[in-house]
Amino acid sequence: MMMEESKVIEGSAGRDITLDFRYDTALGKQPCIVFCHGIKGFKDWGIWNLLADAFARKGLAYLKLNYSHNGTRPDHMTDLVDADAFAENRHSYELADVCRVVDAQRAGNLIPHDHWSGEIYLIGHSRGGPIVIAAAAALGDVDGVLCWASVDKLSYAWRDPDKLKQWKEDGYFMVRNSRTGEEYPIRYSLYEDYLLHESRLDTEQTAAEMNCPCLCVHGSGDEAVPASSSQKIVEWCKDGEVALIEGAGHTYGGRHPWTSTDIPAHAAQLAELSIDWIERQQLDK
Repeated sequence: MMMEESKVIEGSAGRDITLDFRYDTALGKQPCIVFCHGIKGFKDWGIWNLLADAFARKGLAYLKLNYSHNGTRPDHMTDLVDADAFAENRHSYELADVCRVVDAQRAGNLIPHDHWSGEIYLIGHSRGGPIVIAAAAALGDVDGVLCWASVDKLSYAWRDPDKLKQWKEDGYFMVRNSRTGEEYPIRYSLYEDYLLHESRLDTEQTAAEMNCPCLCVHGSGDEAVPASSSQKIVEWCKDGEVALIEGAGHTYGGRHPWTSTDIPAHAAQLAELSIDWIERQQLDK
């Protein structure tokens, strides 16, 4: 029997983390998969629920979270509606939010321990990749990390010194939601926070510190992040590998909203590669 539940737990700087999880009660004790979205993303975006179902059907309990400052609200989780929260986001908040969710799982407050094997795997999409790598390094005892279409470093956003200078002068820069046309501010405090916590957020350092294997899955047709980013990550890891999906874009054929009950072909490949890799890690223990 498939069980689904939603919860709200305390997040960073007084804002809540909304999350949901699903698992099949007939499939015994299962690893907990924690999925973390990227910038302008959220847990109920597009095809993420279909991917969650694909994992849960294979005996992998799947948990998705909204970062506390991702721009959604508990009463509106299918789009970005809280520009103030989005503007005040910090990478250190996202890292803390992931660790809070893992701690809540271990404390018995989320997926019941009767159905949990004790294993934790973290998945990060796009900008979520460096965050889950940082979380794995900080926690020290997760069982594996998967990066989907990941950027190599969080600092990708300020590699242009002219843009960084302008960002500091203005105090913010605007990012556009290509679907809705709306623009959202990101404050300069995001950069200042990164510098303050760089040793915990720099992917080259945190990937080397991880004590678990890492799989990076990238599409050869990714229009947002080059596949070379995934190659860099695995070179920094002690135990990393890359899987390339020929022709796949940044969201593996998905878009928001997604009204079909069918999963796109590239997303199905993503699920199969990821599930097979997790199962291999379990066999190797």
